[in-house]
Amino acid sequence: MFPNNPHNTATLQADKPSTQPSQPENTAAPHGAGTAGVGGASKSSRMIQAEGLSVRYSKKGDPIIDGIDLCIGEGVTALIGPNGCGKSTLLRTMARLMRPTHGSVVVDGKRLSRMSPKAVARMIAVLGQHGSNTNGLSVRDIVGKGRYPYQGLFQPHSNEDVRAVDDAIEQCGIGALAHQPMEALSGGQQQRAWIAMTLAQTTPIVFFDEPTSYLDIGGEQRVLDLVGAIAKRGIRVVVVLHDVDAALKIADTIVVMRDGAIVASGPSREVLSREIHQDVFGLDCKFIQHPKRKVLVPHLGSGAQTTSQNRSRQERKDAPISAVPACDLASDPTPAIRATGLATGYQGTTISSNLDVRIAKGAITGVIGPNGCGKSTLVRTLTGIMAPLAGSVAVHADGGDMALDALTPKQRGRLISVLSQKPEPLEGFSVEDVIVAGRHPHGKGLHRWRTRDQEAVEEAMKLCDVHALRHRPISQLSGGQRQRVWLARALAQDTDVLVLDEPTTYLDRAHQVALMEAVAQRNAEAGTTVLMVLHDINLAARYCHHMLAMCDGEIVAAGKPQEVLTPERIGQLFEASVDVMDVDGSPVVVSV
Repeated sequence: MFPNNPHNTATLQADKPSTQPSQPENTAAPHGAGTAGVGGASKSSRMIQAEGLSVRYSKKGDPIIDGIDLCIGEGVTALIGPNGCGKSTLLRTMARLMRPTHGSVVVDGKRLSRMSPKAVARMIAVLGQHGSNTNGLSVRDIVGKGRYPYQGLFQPHSNEDVRAVDDAIEQCGIGALAHQPMEALSGGQQQRAWIAMTLAQTTPIVFFDEPTSYLDIGGEQRVLDLVGAIAKRGIRVVVVLHDVDAALKIADTIVVMRDGAIVASGPSREVLSREIHQDVFGLDCKFIQHPKRKVLVPHLGSGAQTTSQNRSRQERKDAPISAVPACDLASDPTPAIRATGLATGYQGTTISSNLDVRIAKGAITGVIGPNGCGKSTLVRTLTGIMAPLAGSVAVHADGGDMALDALTPKQRGRLISVLSQKPEPLEGFSVEDVIVAGRHPHGKGLHRWRTRDQEAVEEAMKLCDVHALRHRPISQLSGGQRQRVWLARALAQDTDVLVLDEPTTYLDRAHQVALMEAVAQRNAEAGTTVLMVLHDINLAARYCHHMLAMCDGEIVAAGKPQEVLTPERIGQLFEASVDVMDVDGSPVVVSV
């Protein structure tokens, strides 16, 4: 376990990791490596310092971050830790986007509280977790917004602004997309456009909050390479990451947070150990020496259970969990969802055509593929959220197939529950309010709350570990906490088919595994059919009985994970440099 640190002081030294406050040092920082000093330590002119920083959302509430002292120097510094530990709050407070309850932030010798917002924006550029509404703007329009600290009201772009925008677009490799509307871009392309916007701000410091969320392995690889290239230009980068292996790959310095405090910090290859990973994330991990780099592979959980529709509920519950499930799709010839001659698309654009799809009843099926290949569009069409351009979709119910377009929304809601990729925000609602809404399809007429409704809500909160948050406004939750609440809502709906579109986004690895375990448990105990889109290929390999791989709207491979996941296929699909290793009995795709 970590030693207690009453001052929550992080000292980022280049020679050894720190889990306690260190003695003052007067040595200067080497270029390209995070360095630190606290109290009498070296305070170079190029230093980001948090002094006794505390943040509360309300006067009587618990602190989100508590008495943090932190110094950040050159290079790339990664903030890692479980959901809700205060990473994003610390980042936003250091950028003066949030006001601290106590303490102060000093950047390059200047106290941020004494600077104007525009002056701060000329020093620190911030890319938050959630991009704002693009409202039909082009890529160049979005990148141009990064010049706001240098402009007056209604002032047109100067020659310097135009040069900064051109340079940012070139750095991010999106010149060919400059005049495309943002809505037409894939998730990875959009993220590079948002990064270009921060670079157009031409600041000496850039903060990124979860820049690789929603990205496939190829998109993540390109964004991380871009972050590294930014740092090589002498720009100091502070980045929040949920992928610990990505932090190991890219960061010079790592700061580990838990419960609003800093519990370890130092050079990335020294601070990340199996013990720290276990203590902070509650998960074991392995360090594997690939020929190209050291790889951190976290324990991905127990995997899916092999289920059978012929076994009783109790027999399924008592069945042992297998590391790599082996669901025989031929054992039950009746699919839960069947699509024939399916064409998908929107706004006059065809994404997929002439698809025949069978989603095995009682199995977990995962859909993988690069951003923008049509995964979410396919899933939304299979669940009735979007109408097919051609073909038909049928769902198995009451012993037979029913045409999906013949069902009312409430009838669909009793058969299929859906966790969308970007659920609509529900401001003003508590966690419990959101989860209770999952019972709406089961109401009839003047619906009275029944014992079964309350049981479904309580079971869903327990499975998703949100019981302690039930009375919190959802607006006060971290991205990862919100995602668990949305899953709980879908589980509370208690349907035969559960559809999840990127359910692990914004979750740290421990909560990703916990979420997948909850899904696997529901599948094993209730025989629930699960269809999910996942950008995390390794979680898909661990928990899916069956996988579909998509590219450019087509299904290019289908089968068990071991059959679908080959280095050649994954490398080609995602335009990434990868290898596939066997870890604990299931294939693991490694970015190299």
